[in-house]
Amino acid sequence: IAYKTNFGYNKNQIPTTDKEFVQFINDAYEIYKANGTLKIAIESGASKVPTKSFKSNYELARTRAYKAKDLLVKELVKKGVNANKIQLANISYLVQGPDYKKDAFNVRLYETFQYVKLWSLE
Repeated sequence: IAYKTNFGYNKNQIPTTDKEFVQFINDAYEIYKANGTLKIAIESGASKVPTKSFKSNYELARTRAYKAKDLLVKELVKKGVNANKIQLANISYLVQGPDYKKDAFNVRLYETFQYVKLWSLE
């Protein structure tokens, strides 16, 4: 199972009402019920568009990853998953994409690299 969402500039919170995120939580819960544990990986990214809201784009990507982790655990625990049975196999955060050319209006070009992905390793 997997989930991915893209973010606007400086955004970093997964909407808990996102249908695909809700489905990911439900599917993860089913894996937990079947296996007794969950093994999840997280990857996030930031583009190279400069940020003033964070110390660096690397810090923004890191914030996206750890906010996703916190939300993931919170939502799974609400479903009945034991937090101690959630293994975070990998958390990575990247700054990537084309170099910024003072064209922040080109949202589609950069948004591809502003994301968070969650996936099960089971």
